[in-house]
Amino acid sequence: VADPWGEGNHGTVVGKWKRTPGAMGQGLSLNGASTFVEVPHSPSLNPGVSNWTVAAWVRTQWTGTLTVIYKDNAPRLQHYYSLLIAENKPVFVFGQGEGEVRLYGKTRVNDGQWHHLAGVRTGPFTAQVYVDGILESTYTHPRLTFPEMESTSPVKFGVGDVERGFGQYVGQIDEIMIFKGALSADEIRQLSGGK
Repeated sequence: VADPWGEGNHGTVVGKWKRTPGAMGQGLSLNGASTFVEVPHSPSLNPGVSNWTVAAWVRTQWTGTLTVIYKDNAPRLQHYYSLLIAENKPVFVFGQGEGEVRLYGKTRVNDGQWHHLAGVRTGPFTAQVYVDGILESTYTHPRLTFPEMESTSPVKFGVGDVERGFGQYVGQIDEIMIFKGALSADEIRQLSGGK
């Protein structure tokens, strides 16, 4: 899986997989059992104290918790971030050792249609969730004080820490992106094709 942005963050598909028509070209079909994409750690994937954005196109009809993007500081789940689907809705979550920011979107996205999901860290303890280019939720954790997030583990697409509830993804994914900085509403709308 090639990184088109010139950062060298190329991924390797683990397990049996197949190409599938994607939302914006060719995507991947993941079976939820043994297939995922792993991208080796690099400083460009480690947020530190900065804002950042994660985004992906997803299509699924599966119920349960499905991990789209996941990075932690294994073996300890202290510093981590993830974009996932839980209770049929998108969730953006990140933790910094003393607690976590967890934010749900409002739209049911396991309807078998392509949906563009984005999670944005807009401040040390503030998150936004977009679905199909529309801002659905914003949340600031009122009690966290430690802003830095450090992880040297790989980024994974399609699987997280299953024992801690980050389930494997079943369905199709396309155009997974991790950006330095908090993208604006207009930039996310453009990523979603103005849908």
